[in-house]
Amino acid sequence: MEEGSNHSFLVFDFILFELIDKLKGERSITGIVRILKGSAAKQTLQDVHLFHVETFYGIFYLFSENEITRRIEFFLQKEYLSNIVNRLQIQEKGVRYLQWLRAQQLERTLPKIESVLLRNRKELFWKRLVLLIQTLSYFAYQKKRFVPIVADQEIKAWVKKYIKPLRQERLQKLIKQLRLELNQIRDHLNERDQQLLLYRLHGRHRSAFTWRQLESILQIPIAELKIRFSLTLLHIYLTICKEKNSYPIFSSLFDLQNETKILSKSTQYTLQLLKKGLTLKQIAIKRKLTIGTIYDHLMEIILQLPTQLKLENYIEKWKINQISEWYQQIGSYRLSDYKSLLNEAISYQDLRIVLAYYRAIESDSRC
Repeated sequence: MEEGSNHSFLVFDFILFELIDKLKGERSITGIVRILKGSAAKQTLQDVHLFHVETFYGIFYLFSENEITRRIEFFLQKEYLSNIVNRLQIQEKGVRYLQWLRAQQLERTLPKIESVLLRNRKELFWKRLVLLIQTLSYFAYQKKRFVPIVADQEIKAWVKKYIKPLRQERLQKLIKQLRLELNQIRDHLNERDQQLLLYRLHGRHRSAFTWRQLESILQIPIAELKIRFSLTLLHIYLTICKEKNSYPIFSSLFDLQNETKILSKSTQYTLQLLKKGLTLKQIAIKRKLTIGTIYDHLMEIILQLPTQLKLENYIEKWKINQISEWYQQIGSYRLSDYKSLLNEAISYQDLRIVLAYYRAIESDSRC
């Protein structure tokens, strides 16, 4: 086994080093942690599209920033990585380690994903699912007082609204359908991931197992368990996308019909104003925000929901056409590859938005 390796962190290390390699020494530790955690920051979303690292976005959402940073610091001390001018780079030892990790065929653990939407969807789905199951397990025995396992007020409000209109007979039908969908989705998972999914659920007669308990039961390191669980939720999402009619409850948990929910609340409001026909400047004045902030909102909308807007409403047609012509020839998303080729009237913001739009359209994998 390679010197820096630790069986508990093999998959973790593989994902970490693969991401650092793809970022080509151009991002800081903070930038890397934000990608792995699935930050909604505008710069993070732009980095994900610029470097084509959608697969890595939010894959470590179950880890704390400190857990990720400590592992990076470990490799800095071992000289597998270097942090020069606040840019994380792989050194010779790290290159050998990554080659060794690749030889273990760990790339099979990564999903073929090209959408940042999934990070938001899977977390929303899981919180709603665990609280819905907990609620129904109590309601089935006419018990309506319990301590919710999920503290998020929006999630609690959603579950309450979802089941409030249902009388006892319809509640029983809901419980039956939910069991059916759980059994159906289990058929798409291997035995280990089935166990992991069910052990993390919480009901009236059994609490969810902790990660430490699961490590003991399944004999899998906690770091790998968290990654497996994150990937299991992605797999469930993709399965439901293909078979929506077979999963009416699960589809509603993912909120597939309400795309704008994945945007920040401030950006959602900007989108509403854009759809009413206001210009970017008018929105900035109305909301008492800088034009740069509104451009950031526009960028978030394009990266997350590219089909919601028409570019020509915000950028002159001739500018879009000129950028498009060069894009067809170059095929790059790096701004520096274009700037000297374009008319001086085409701004950095124009170029950034048009390239982001093309990238988002090409990688759009919504249901």
